Amino acid sequence: MVRASSCSCRICSFRSDNTSISDRLPAAGDFGVAFVFLPRGASQRLICHRTLEAVVAAEGQKLLGWRDVPVVSPAIGWLARSQEPVMEQLFIGRGEGTAAGDQIESLPLAVPGS
Repeated sequence: MVRASSCSCRICSFRSDNTSISDRLPAAGDFGVAFVFLPRGASQRLICHRTLEAVVAAEGQKLLGWRDVPVVSPAIGWLARSQEPVMEQLFIGRGEGTAAGDQIESLPLAVPGS
């Protein structure tokens, strides 16, 4: 997708740089983004992914996809880097039962065990 030269918002910038997710993003206001800190272990991370995906479905919303957040790990100290989580974004679309006037980013999601 080509970004309009007159628009410099983060959504348009994201859409132009990330074609795999951007093709699935609905109009602004019809989706939300969760910034998620995940464990570094692949099996633990998979459990977290599946749990969050189940919560999104249970809340009647649509899972649009995941995106790895680019990080510059060498910019932080060795101790912080040794404990650095995996950072990802979860894109959540407006579900059928969510009125168009409701702000998707303000919908509460209850994660079990939190």
